[in-house]
Amino acid sequence: MEMPDLSPLFHRVTAMVRPAVVDTPTPTLEPTEPPTPTLEPTFTPTPAPPTATPEPTSTPPPPAPLVHTVARGETLAVIAQRYGVTVAELMAANNLSSEVLGVGQQLVIPGQTQASPSPGATLPAVHVVQSGENLLLIAQRYSLTVAALMEANGLTSNDVLRVGQELRLPGGAPTPMATEAPTLTPTPTVAATTTSVPAPTASVAYEFPAPNLLTPANGATVEGAEDVILNWTSVGLLGNDTWYVVRVWRDDPSEPAPSTGWTRTTAWRIPASFQPQAGAKSRRFWWSVTVMRLREGQTPLAVSPESSQRWFEWK
Repeated sequence: MEMPDLSPLFHRVTAMVRPAVVDTPTPTLEPTEPPTPTLEPTFTPTPAPPTATPEPTSTPPPPAPLVHTVARGETLAVIAQRYGVTVAELMAANNLSSEVLGVGQQLVIPGQTQASPSPGATLPAVHVVQSGENLLLIAQRYSLTVAALMEANGLTSNDVLRVGQELRLPGGAPTPMATEAPTLTPTPTVAATTTSVPAPTASVAYEFPAPNLLTPANGATVEGAEDVILNWTSVGLLGNDTWYVVRVWRDDPSEPAPSTGWTRTTAWRIPASFQPQAGAKSRRFWWSVTVMRLREGQTPLAVSPESSQRWFEWK
């Protein structure tokens, strides 16, 4: 018996048993963005504001002292009584060791300065000479020069003032006179073109060098209830209108300090009365010396730089 051909049946069963092949799509990789790095915060230091440079402050000149010119027959007692000071104060202010005076000698009156007229003040037209007055005193009183006073009154160096004499004051109030008011014609104003020119920088040239301080040494300790003597070197020959000006001050402004001294010597005495009392907040004294020129009716003018500033402790 012939066997039937089973091939078609076999292929059909095989097809039923074989797992279906499913095309699995290949995943497409999308390009990814590179991760953005996280930036750490950067701290930039803020520069400190520049330190302001303090502008140099000019030290105002010391007030001009009242200077008395010794006349014939005058004594320290007479001069002291006239200005309301004691003989001891007068001697200390001028570093005098003797009461002997010379005619024409100039004495600084302690605690008194030259009187200057207030701004806007008008001088009187005349001055009536009083007992004991001379041209220098009258000129100082009105901030004038002796030469201007002599010229305004036709005086010479040989003339002697009399009590009750009237002196015309240059620049004084004139006697009013009636005048007709002038007719003013207006003048056309022309606008001027100005070109700013920078001002040149002026350098100060002094006549003398700064005094060199000697004793007491800087930072020295002074003991005892005796006067303290300040010493410095000479800067040269001083004229009659030139002085060493000694300035003494304290750490504590409430503590007493000597007044500014004017002298032509190279030493200055601080009286023992300024020695600090027990329990004083500070015992330190500062001092410096400057050469100043003082002329009649003018503000004192520094003709040397200020010396170095020194200090000492007074125990």
